[in-house]
Amino acid sequence: MEAGRDALPCMFPHPRFAGAPALCSTIKGRKAPAVRVAPAGAAPGGYAMKTRQAAPADLPRLNEMYRVLVRQMAGQGHAIWDEVYPCVCLPGDIQAGRLFVLEDGGAPKAAFALCRDDAAAAAMGWQAPAAPALYLARLGVAPACRRTGVGSRALQAAMALASGQGAQYLRLFVVESNAPALAFYRKNGFSKVSGCREEDVGTGVLRELGFEVCLAQSAYGR
Repeated sequence: MEAGRDALPCMFPHPRFAGAPALCSTIKGRKAPAVRVAPAGAAPGGYAMKTRQAAPADLPRLNEMYRVLVRQMAGQGHAIWDEVYPCVCLPGDIQAGRLFVLEDGGAPKAAFALCRDDAAAAAMGWQAPAAPALYLARLGVAPACRRTGVGSRALQAAMALASGQGAQYLRLFVVESNAPALAFYRKNGFSKVSGCREEDVGTGVLRELGFEVCLAQSAYGR
């Protein structure tokens, strides 16, 4: 998710509509537990970041984090998100219990949504289309945390949470032209599947590719 060589702005899966409230059912059944993610090369003393469900009180800081990120992405020529998306989705994500925050010392370092379904999923060549799956959307990392591994830690937390909720696969969509993001997900064990979708976002058409990881074959297998 790098813009040019920037490690943060373009890491994110884009679906402007994938994972938006109108397309995703709520995560039901279990309250997601807090997850601690120990970073590689952790500092002495057992340093770890905490991942938890986002709450309404988090909205001001999360909105600001995403807005700064959107400005940074636009300045680097990656106008994938805008002043409306993804912030417009955050209240619904929180209400549905599908938005998670990676924090350190109470400050948000990253956030992401785990959605039950996606309108474009049926068109993709998933390994096991009928298998239980969650869809990662709106993964954002605070610009101040660039090049620190926070993006990978957030992805690890998403995989652990998805496995804990019974998913066999974690899936997402990435804009085809976003080469750093494609490399990021491949590096973290995701595989590209056949098919693509095209999204008219007003200023052009974005081609999005599907990626997935089998959680049973990862460190987060149940």
